[in-house]
Amino acid sequence: MAEKQETVTDNAIAPETASVIPGKKKRIHLNGFDMFTVSHLSFGQWRNPKDRAKTKRRDISYWTDLARILEKGEFTALFLADTYGLYDTYKGSSETSLRYGVQVPMGDPSIPITAMASVTENLGFAITTSTSYEAPYVVAKRFSTLDHLTRGRFGWNIVTSWKASASTALGLPLVEHDKRYEIADEYLRVLYKLWEGSWADDALKEDAETAEYADPSRIKTVHHHGDNFHLDGVHILDPSPQRTPFLFQAGTSPAGIAFGTAHAEGIFVSAISPEALAPRVKTIREEAAKRGRDPASIKIFPLLTPIIGRTEEEAKEKYEEALKHANFEAGLTFWSGSSGIDLSQFDLDQEIRPTDVTVDARVHSTLTHLQHTSPDIPAWTPRNIGKWIALGANGPLSVGTPEKIADLLERWVDVADVDGFNIGYIISPGSFEDVVELLVPELKRRGLYDPLPERSTLRERIYGVGQKGLRDDHLGSRYRFDVMAPSVAVAPEGTAPVTVPVKSVPENTTESKPKIRRVIDEEENTTATYPHYLPTWDHGEKYPPLEPFSHIEHGRDADPSFKDLLPEGSTIDKLTPTIGSEVRGVQLHKLSAAGKDQLALLVAQRKVVAFRDQEFADLPIKEALDFGGYFGRHHIHPTSGSPDGYPEIHLVYRKGTDGEVEAFFANRNSSVQWHSDVSYEKQPPGTTFLYILDSPEVGGDTAFTNQVEAYNRLSPAIQQRLHGLKAVHSGHEQAEFSRSRGGVVRREPVQTEHPLVRTHPVTGEKALYVNSGFTRSIVGLKKEESEALLGFLLNHIGRGIDYQARVRWAPKTVVVWDNRVTVHSAIFDWITGERRHLARITPQAERPYETPYGG
Repeated sequence: MAEKQETVTDNAIAPETASVIPGKKKRIHLNGFDMFTVSHLSFGQWRNPKDRAKTKRRDISYWTDLARILEKGEFTALFLADTYGLYDTYKGSSETSLRYGVQVPMGDPSIPITAMASVTENLGFAITTSTSYEAPYVVAKRFSTLDHLTRGRFGWNIVTSWKASASTALGLPLVEHDKRYEIADEYLRVLYKLWEGSWADDALKEDAETAEYADPSRIKTVHHHGDNFHLDGVHILDPSPQRTPFLFQAGTSPAGIAFGTAHAEGIFVSAISPEALAPRVKTIREEAAKRGRDPASIKIFPLLTPIIGRTEEEAKEKYEEALKHANFEAGLTFWSGSSGIDLSQFDLDQEIRPTDVTVDARVHSTLTHLQHTSPDIPAWTPRNIGKWIALGANGPLSVGTPEKIADLLERWVDVADVDGFNIGYIISPGSFEDVVELLVPELKRRGLYDPLPERSTLRERIYGVGQKGLRDDHLGSRYRFDVMAPSVAVAPEGTAPVTVPVKSVPENTTESKPKIRRVIDEEENTTATYPHYLPTWDHGEKYPPLEPFSHIEHGRDADPSFKDLLPEGSTIDKLTPTIGSEVRGVQLHKLSAAGKDQLALLVAQRKVVAFRDQEFADLPIKEALDFGGYFGRHHIHPTSGSPDGYPEIHLVYRKGTDGEVEAFFANRNSSVQWHSDVSYEKQPPGTTFLYILDSPEVGGDTAFTNQVEAYNRLSPAIQQRLHGLKAVHSGHEQAEFSRSRGGVVRREPVQTEHPLVRTHPVTGEKALYVNSGFTRSIVGLKKEESEALLGFLLNHIGRGIDYQARVRWAPKTVVVWDNRVTVHSAIFDWITGERRHLARITPQAERPYETPYGG
């Protein structure tokens, strides 16, 4: 790593001639790599009279000339990096960054794009933009504009931004590394909804005869209220040629790879050799496959800076000239800022080892390089780092003839399975002209540089003619207008941190301790199959009001093939056409995260799913709760019994003796009471689990009604009238009933208003959201009006036998249903004295919301 020199293939690695692979060779893609600044990755070269980099900021011809050169060389794209803030780690300040022009001054890379597009027909353009500093709605408009004006030749390199100096300049907090990727994930999903889901393909009419410019019925309002972003609006611009620009990304940390394999179509990487890069590429492709994507569809582009001469001597002369202008201290400034390690604190010849690193790498690939040493690579000392970084920065510098450079590119393709290269430069445009005039003809001669489609989109240049939009296996395709119909809405979700209620035991009086009732104490020699699940009521348990929390809806991005949920050998049968399925051959508690996501999706679609022959009840209660906690925050019921020590479990318990039956029916004709669990909470349950512990041999079934179908059966006039109305859901009656019988009230009751019609965050379906258990009145209507309308809706729901399903309880059954779009009722129809004992895990979900009628 002394100086990037010799006629070598990459940093001080001995040259090798790549073997020729028989058969069709992979087409190598070349991207020009530049930045709207005087010194991009080869610091100090602006002093060379042949370099035009210092004119970038004040002469648009720099950019148009460069675009013409790259177009002539049939480059796939020109990629413009960007950054905010200064490199201020070296010597604890930004002084050397400013003094030597280390990526400062910095212009806006989006500005020259349209000028370059106007002088080219085929070249693509990609720019870096951060997900940390601008609202998704603003970026959506800008990028759609650029995609329109380039005729679909636009791409985006997604970054999350790590510089503290940038955050300080913008007045924003610096977010932790992995959290930035979580935010970016939601950012992208918002953009997909705008780009892919807001306008239908046929929404734009431009019909001069009818004066109709666009069809409003084919344009949707996006409703997104998530952990980090809130949006209610239509995408302000009609769909561009690609809709979503071609997506690049550059992070290779674990969080970066997870994000990249979910969203990126191209990944930019940096490595000192193909051998060092190969394992990372393998990981990327494996992770992509796990997400259901074609691993080959993610294109890998390492950074490489070539110095090319017609002869070895000419190449060496160009290299020596570059050394004269290279700025050693600028290299230290850049590396220190990228790594977070101030190299000024080390002796110039002190070796920096991976074990010396005590900071979380800002650019993870920078420190990854420290892990790769060999006899061919000298020690990683500040002296060597400064020399190495000054020319080509974090990527390899290759010096040699076109044949030598082509050998190198082939070796990277063969060894590391890359698809192309980001070509850095020493001087501009001279370095790019050398690639076009010397290297490209050699690549063509070897069959590595077939012609790309002309006058096509950037995505077509990479994937082939016809692939203008996102591939079907890409996450963003799930947000397309027709896929997301009838709504692209996402549920509003709270912004407060998750608050888990903490048991608060009041001070005991001298008279007595709080009363604790345990059924197991009342049943000597109990015959309960699971005695540790027998209910307990502790009058000393008191919980504070529930705080809002941010709900993650796992079904939203699940693989609809259900391959992780329903493996080969499992069976699934529908109970009715519109609601209910029965599954065998699956063990819920063994599901992977992907399987759990698919479970949430299946339940959202089928409303209720019975899983037979489950081991669930035999799990330790904590493990059962851990499983259920994946789907949301556990709800603690204010009045029900629970297993001793596990208030998150709601127990259903009845013995069905003669006296109990008579008492139950003393004031009613039927045991049916349609309800949605604890709908009075501000964030009622979503995906809910009920598992059998003991049941009568016959009887005690549970019936479910599909509230989506109940809504769909209404006339359009009634549907439209219901939109905008809210109903009061109350927990007061439940609490008072418990108190009147000497029962517990762990948390003071609440009363909440929810929409009469709510939208499901996964399916976009609209459902009635009223039930006889907790819905008391309709807001804004007089008492008689409210009772009439509410009575009609509840009667309509109860009579819908053709959109109901009845689940019979058999041993080892777990029933999973979606409380947001169903009501259910236990059926009390056995008098044998047999025990009916079930346990419910009740994860809370988003606050109910509605989307406009017809939208």
